[in-house]
Amino acid sequence: MTLANRTRRRWSGRTILVSLLVLLVLLWCGYWYAANRIAQVGIARVVAATAQTQGRLTCADAGIGGFPLSLDLHCNNGVLAGRLIASLSGASATALLYRPGHVEVTLTGPLKIEAPELGGDVAANWSLAAGTIDVGLSGLSRASGTLGSFALEAAHPGPDIPFDRISVDQATFTLGPAGGDDYRFAGSARELAFRSEARPALPDFSVEASLLAQKFGGAIGLDPAGSLRAWIDKGGALKVERLAFTAGPISAAATGDLTLAPNGFLSGRLVVNMIGLEKLPDLAEALKPGSRAKVAQAVGGIIAFTKPATDGSSAREIDLLIDNGVIFAGMFAIPGVLIPPIKFQ
Repeated sequence: MTLANRTRRRWSGRTILVSLLVLLVLLWCGYWYAANRIAQVGIARVVAATAQTQGRLTCADAGIGGFPLSLDLHCNNGVLAGRLIASLSGASATALLYRPGHVEVTLTGPLKIEAPELGGDVAANWSLAAGTIDVGLSGLSRASGTLGSFALEAAHPGPDIPFDRISVDQATFTLGPAGGDDYRFAGSARELAFRSEARPALPDFSVEASLLAQKFGGAIGLDPAGSLRAWIDKGGALKVERLAFTAGPISAAATGDLTLAPNGFLSGRLVVNMIGLEKLPDLAEALKPGSRAKVAQAVGGIIAFTKPATDGSSAREIDLLIDNGVIFAGMFAIPGVLIPPIKFQ
């Protein structure tokens, strides 16, 4: 083979490689442009739908960027003007094009709401408000969110705004497949506080929940209510991995197994571990004046059915049976306590 032939073949190989790279770049640019257009159409539809139901949605500064690896959407100084007027300092969303279906969302405070119909205005601020969403061909599969140092204050409390300030140190939630055919719903709120000058100060409290919907499937889908109904038709088996409540010296944690019936009522069994149960009437009185005697009577009945916790601590433990929302301690229904039915639209 002559030198000219070898050179010609070498350049031919390089030409093919360069052509492929150019083609890939062009295809990626087309992919980004198509995603950009889809996002613009989607945003326009959301704005139009919002205008028909909630009010006019505008952004002082809005745009889409992120080329070439992502779509970065932002809306600064957004305003929703309708029956109420809400203004948000900023909102942004990032969709990674190399990870289709994954979206990261961030909200920047403050949020101000003028609510003439409620007779007052409220304002919210936070140090962190972020979340992620994963969507596949079967619809929403995963979602998570974190809210840090959140405070909601009523600037001019009206008769329909029964608080001066609501705050939470940190709140989180996660939704996602739990392996097999199960799906997990989990969330927590730490140091949640309600303050009102018209009511006695309540103790800060924390809540935590982790629930496993057995045989639910790996995604919520495009129709969450329909997915829940389908799960109920398969038995509605719900494993309570943990339900916990703490308020000052009072705490309770429950585990167990429940089923959700088509009529929305829960049935099943819970094992509840409690500390400071004897202080519950005082807390109830602070929440609802005049309820101390009734709650004390219920607590007395519950204590009669408790036993020392199996972990050797000072906690008391009780087995609760639930039948269509009615809670039983032993053979006796707890008076005045009913779990309301869960309704699906």
